[in-house]
Amino acid sequence: MECVYGVFLLSCHSTFAFRAGKRDAKAKKMAATDFLTKLDNRRSFNEKMIMEIERANRHKYPVAVIYMDVDNFKRLNDTYGHDTGDAVLVKAASVMKRSIRISDAAARVGGDEFAMFLPEMDRKNAEKLVEKLKGKLKTECSGYVKRATFSFGVTVYNRVKSNMTARQMLKEADRLMYKIKKKSKDAAVFKEIK
Repeated sequence: MECVYGVFLLSCHSTFAFRAGKRDAKAKKMAATDFLTKLDNRRSFNEKMIMEIERANRHKYPVAVIYMDVDNFKRLNDTYGHDTGDAVLVKAASVMKRSIRISDAAARVGGDEFAMFLPEMDRKNAEKLVEKLKGKLKTECSGYVKRATFSFGVTVYNRVKSNMTARQMLKEADRLMYKIKKKSKDAAVFKEIK
């Protein structure tokens, strides 16, 4: 009888530990994920960028950083409502996830702003990806609003310098994106750093 009771206690303990482990994993995922889009949040994205920057520096491969913004998002929300605005953000996130490789990272970094970090991505391939994203976003978001457009700032680092930080890389792509938004919408600007 003692043996059966011992097995029962061990089984209960194992079940409790398994469930606690699943809860911890779920809590960690929730803490690293944007609630609406299910992309990485800014903190999680930054951590991934830091690790990849170190690898790129060590192995001497190029990386690209893409900063993307929904054009006229406030007007979109005011015209169609916040539920529609949220639907556009969710669709944009879905398009991004389906368009990048497993080694890449994508995040919602602000209200209507997204970022992607793409290891081993040169300018030519970054340009192809942005064109692919623009086409898919236009097609897939048109079901929610008459015309949803996006602007992109893209920085390609042919060689990552050892003192380059994730924050600097994001800031430069963000700066480029805002520069193109002032001139026109539905556009992309690229900067290659040797």
